[in-house]
Amino acid sequence: MCNPLKRSSAYDANFDQHLTLNGIYGNFEDPIPANWNDIRQRLARRRPSLSETRFPEKAFKSFARAVHNSTSEQALMGGPLSTVAGKAQFRSSRDMEFGNLRPLTDGTLIEAKPGFFDGADLEELNHRIRSQLGNDVIPSTRPRDPVLPNFFLEGKGPEGRAAGGLLQARYDGALGARGMLTMQGFGAASGPSYDRNAYTITGCFTQFLGMLSLYCIYPTRPKHAGGAPEYHMILLGGWALRANAEQFRAGVAAFRNAREWAKEQRDEVIRAANARVRDVEGEGAGVNPAKPTEGSEPPSSRGRRLRPRPNPQVRAANVLQ
Repeated sequence: MCNPLKRSSAYDANFDQHLTLNGIYGNFEDPIPANWNDIRQRLARRRPSLSETRFPEKAFKSFARAVHNSTSEQALMGGPLSTVAGKAQFRSSRDMEFGNLRPLTDGTLIEAKPGFFDGADLEELNHRIRSQLGNDVIPSTRPRDPVLPNFFLEGKGPEGRAAGGLLQARYDGALGARGMLTMQGFGAASGPSYDRNAYTITGCFTQFLGMLSLYCIYPTRPKHAGGAPEYHMILLGGWALRANAEQFRAGVAAFRNAREWAKEQRDEVIRAANARVRDVEGEGAGVNPAKPTEGSEPPSSRGRRLRPRPNPQVRAANVLQ
C-alpha cells in the first residue's frame, strides 16, 4: 500500500527552498517592479481619519494595549486589526482555504489559507471568465466568497513565527499575482502581459511591536519555453505600530491606502477582461483564454462546479468591522 504524499506547509524546513526552486522569490529588494515608487507614494498619503484630532493619543494607547494583550493570532487579527482596517467596506474574508485553485507548483504544497484577504464579488466576472478561469481566480466554490484576491495579510501572535508568516504571505501573494496575470491575458491577442508592474500586495502583522510589513509581488516571464512564470516579492515598507503614535499613523495609513490601491487594480483588470469578452461576444465568436504557461491542464478541466453554500464569514461589508 502506497503512503500518501506528504504536503509541505510554511512551517516545514523546505518550504522556502521549494518556493525558490519553483521561481517564487522572497528576495524582498531586487529587482523592483516598474511601479514600485508609485505604489510607495500611494501608501505614504496622509489620511484625515488618522489626524491627532480624530485619532488622539488616548486612542493610540488603547490600540497599543490591545496588541500587547493579544495572546493568540486570532485575538491579534480581531480587535487590533479592526482598528487598523478602519471603516472601509471591501469584499473580504479570513482564514478561508483556497481549495478551488489549481496548484501553484507541483501539487505538494498545502492549499493556501490566508489569514485575511480582499477580493471581488463573483457576479463582477463575466460568465465566460468564471467558467474558463475558475481555478485561477475563484478560490472557493461558495458563491459569496471573494474572487480574484490581490490583497493579503497574515497575522502572527506572540508564539507565532514571523518567518513562517512571511512565507505564507509569499505563497498567498503569488497565487494572487497569478490570478491577476491570467485575467490580464484572458481574451487578449498577445496573451499574458508581463509589464513588470505589480498588481498584488501581501503582508504580515505580528504581535511583537505590532509590526506591520507590506510587500508587492509581481510576475516575470518563464525562463524556459513551456515553463511557469516567476514571482518576486518586494518590500514596500514596515511599521512598528505599537512604538509610537507617529509610526501607528504612518503604518495604518499605508495599510488603508494599500487596500484601496489593490481594489483599483482589481476593478480595472475585471473591467478590461469583461470588455474583451463583450467585444468578442458581439462579433458572435468564442473567447479563449491565454494558453496556460505552466504546462498544466486548463483550469476548467478539473471539473469542479460552483455549488451555492452559505458562508457566514463573508458579507458585503468589511468583515473586520
